[in-house]
Amino acid sequence: MARIDSVSEIKQQPAPGKAAIIASLLFPFIGIACILAPEGIMSFLPYLLGGLMLVVGAADLTTDLTDPNKEAGSISQGSDVVMIVVGGMLLVKGAALLTLVGVVWGFIGLSKAAGEIDETFHAIRAKAPFALLTLSSAIEVVLGTLLIASPLENIEHHVLLLGIELILHPFTIHSDNGKTHLSAEA
Repeated sequence: MARIDSVSEIKQQPAPGKAAIIASLLFPFIGIACILAPEGIMSFLPYLLGGLMLVVGAADLTTDLTDPNKEAGSISQGSDVVMIVVGGMLLVKGAALLTLVGVVWGFIGLSKAAGEIDETFHAIRAKAPFALLTLSSAIEVVLGTLLIASPLENIEHHVLLLGIELILHPFTIHSDNGKTHLSAEA
């Protein structure tokens, strides 16, 4: 998984890591479009997300497989493969999978929330600040659950929720050595 804590760290990433981070940072722009024009973006949404998911997954997988300094616990090849598969399906099936888009991103959000919940408990045990971690994981759980619940009933509502999730997606709040900070991840 490519992760940066500052813009200057992008330069330190290998080429696939840079591609993964930059592509991941495009998700919030799609999220903004979902919020501002939910009906207008619906026909393009599967293709936009599918393409970005494919790029992020492939670039991040390449980074994981080629970086000799990666620690075993920090490698996320499984989620990269899932991003590639889902991204490819969205590109091939397009609008036919529109309702699936929200559900998939709901599960991605819940998976991200699981990691943040783990970090929250780690911060609590370390007697480090954990309020922002708790808030971030709670937001991810709520958004993920809402995206999974009844996706066929009100697609415009789900596109708005998806927009919020996409804006938050590349950013993670985590705690290192008692300090809480924001990172961008692919």
